[in-house]
This record gives sequence, structure tokens and C-alpha cells, in this order.
Amino acid sequence: MDLFDVIPVSRALTLWLERCPRPTPLEQVELLAAFGRVPGPLVAREDLPTFDRSTVDGWAVQASDTFGAGEGQPAWLVRG
Repeated sequence: MDLFDVIPVSRALTLWLERCPRPTPLEQVELLAAFGRVPGPLVAREDLPTFDRSTVDGWAVQASDTFGAGEGQPAWLVRG
């Protein structure tokens, strides 16, 4: 199926339900009882995008390593 293929809503719903896991049941707790609680592990079935992409993945750098850098004068960062 191509990105721009048009399919009927009923077929789209069927595909959606086949591929999406059923939601976890909701649990309602008092605010103070929720302190320290976290949801179970949330793991994607596949990476998106399927390749490394720094504009999505992001980078952490030390401010001192970028001192003086700008659009016309980039700073070269070396993997350490």
C-alpha cells in the first residue's frame, strides 16, 4: 500500500484494529496515591525513522564546545 493510496474508511478501520494493540484498562487513583507510580514499559515495535537521523534523535553537547558558533561559523564537534 502506497502512502497516497485511498482506501475505504471501513478497510482503514480494519487495518488499524489489526495492527494496534488493545489499550490497557484505565485505573483511577487519588492524586496522592499516584505519587511514585509509573506506567509499564512503553516500547515501540519498530524504529521511526528506520535510520539514524540527528534532527530527530538530537544531540547533547557542552555549551563551552559551541562557544562562538553560529550560522556563518559552525563549530565542528568530534565524537569523544
